[in-house]
Amino acid sequence: MINYIVPQITKYSNIDELLKNESKTPSLFDIENFLSIDDLLSENFVCIVGEPGVGKSRLISEIKTCLTEKPLSFCNASEFKTQVIPSDVKYCIVDALDEVDGNDFNYTLQLIKQYKEEHQDVKVMFSCRKHYVVSYASIFSSCTKLVFVEVNRLEDREVIKIIDTCSDVTKENITKSPKLRKLLSIPRYLMYLLENEEQRGSISNVGELFEFIVDSSIDEALKKYAKSVRTENFKALIKRVIEKIAFIMEISRKDKISKDDLYTIIDELKGNMAHMLV
Repeated sequence: MINYIVPQITKYSNIDELLKNESKTPSLFDIENFLSIDDLLSENFVCIVGEPGVGKSRLISEIKTCLTEKPLSFCNASEFKTQVIPSDVKYCIVDALDEVDGNDFNYTLQLIKQYKEEHQDVKVMFSCRKHYVVSYASIFSSCTKLVFVEVNRLEDREVIKIIDTCSDVTKENITKSPKLRKLLSIPRYLMYLLENEEQRGSISNVGELFEFIVDSSIDEALKKYAKSVRTENFKALIKRVIEKIAFIMEISRKDKISKDDLYTIIDELKGNMAHMLV
């Protein structure tokens, strides 16, 4: 396990500023004004945003560590209930709003908003994937005095420090693959790389790392959701779907696929589902 690397955190005073910079990399001005964790703790009402795997939950874990001596309420968004929050808290932290079921997303966000309106002295902080904020912009914009902080990818120098601890074969292959090097600027994938090194040894290409990520991600999901299906069959089905989608995206040289492509994949797999999930 690597030591925690404090990420570059960029602050946006409102949702309009966030959306304006949606597709841009941090500017020189942003770099000169990155927030520290102490800066973040001084904010009154904040939404932590970032792409999947960039370290939102890990940042919250570090924040909680800094607040061990403060009255604190913490929960995942799917479990957020205002009536169970102690009356003497100074910080209310809610993680993973984007993991709330679609029909409950708006309701949960409104609960957070209402709690903050009724408890002005409590500092409220919650996390959400950035594209959810974009999709539900009108709801987020209704949250009074809500600021946004974005967790950015790791700097290249930080990634290099970690890669230097890997085997020579892995280092050589990462150097040959700009795609893999870029992927490793996301902390979650950097951790997967280290886990792969420990469990399987060196990697030769991004495909091998992707296979390990798929296996590990599915194992983690199955631990969370105990279903009355045969685990190996369920795992095989999910893996097949993910690999096929990734394959289409790779050969098409694009970052997104159309709904028609996705529906075609699902239809092709329907015939296998009845046999696998028994």
